[in-house]
Amino acid sequence: MLLEKKTIADGTLIGIWKIEETEEQFLQLFEETAPLLEEIKDVANPTKRCEKLAVRALFKFLTGEEKRIVYMPSGKPALLDRSFNISISHTKGYAVIALNKHRIVGIDIEAMSDRAHRINHRFMNIKEREALDKDREPVVSLLHWSAKETVYKLLSREGVDFEKEILIQPFELKDKKLKASESHTADRKEFTIYFEVTRSYVLTMGMYI
Repeated sequence: MLLEKKTIADGTLIGIWKIEETEEQFLQLFEETAPLLEEIKDVANPTKRCEKLAVRALFKFLTGEEKRIVYMPSGKPALLDRSFNISISHTKGYAVIALNKHRIVGIDIEAMSDRAHRINHRFMNIKEREALDKDREPVVSLLHWSAKETVYKLLSREGVDFEKEILIQPFELKDKKLKASESHTADRKEFTIYFEVTRSYVLTMGMYI
């Protein structure tokens, strides 16, 4: 079920899908099913198959078109015709995509959990941990993880050290956005990462030219 469809900064389209359908129900949403069946033929796990179909459904609901999604050697998704830059993420029961015609996009969704907080020393540096809001530590730790995943997708580089090479500036939950920077590349890029927090998940999204 399409949960949310919106356009944010610089024309980026975002779609969120709550995965409740069976594989058969997903296939009924498409005119051409053969390409979809070809894409998922090697995916044995039914949940993973539905996640892939949910992403294709999201693209159709956002654009009104059915297009093939392929994957680069790095694992980064791309449209076969390159008509949009695309980023994809899924977590327990949800799938999301971000689309932009001109800018690189990155998106991540994480199911609400305290696991990221329990292991935050693995991906947050000392300054980030010291700046945590003590009343909201679990969700803020999860946002740090998700935001760093989004930066990683924007960089599309191997070997990025989340703790040492991606920095999240202190932020307030009410701001719905945060500043991030990276030191993995010589360019040392800076990003604005938009986020959303619900009872079920956190979502982060960023872009750059």
